[in-house]
Amino acid sequence: MPFWEAVGPDFAARMTGAPEVEPTSNVVPLRSPSTALPEDDETGWATAAAKLRAQDPAVYDAWFAPLTALEIDGGVLTMAAPTRFQADYVRTHHKTRLLAALSAANPGIRDLVVQVVD
Repeated sequence: MPFWEAVGPDFAARMTGAPEVEPTSNVVPLRSPSTALPEDDETGWATAAAKLRAQDPAVYDAWFAPLTALEIDGGVLTMAAPTRFQADYVRTHHKTRLLAALSAANPGIRDLVVQVVD
């Protein structure tokens, strides 16, 4: 009984038979919705980002918004991701979709590299 509060106030209330209190939301947003698109540059990332966000805002916010276009070299666009997990996930699950949007925005892009930049 002396440790019920450590488990949580809702647990302590249930154990003592106190009247139920309306629960408050305990949902913690993982990421706030994106508000700004990337700046327009020669890579075409700003145009592709706008298209991707219009198609699926949740996927854009979770996976594409944190990416940054770095450079185009020989038709290969290099993009930076904030974490290795994010870079790996985008490469394995979204590369085709991302490359299609980028190629439509900039026909000079033929391939895409997503990496973590320290």
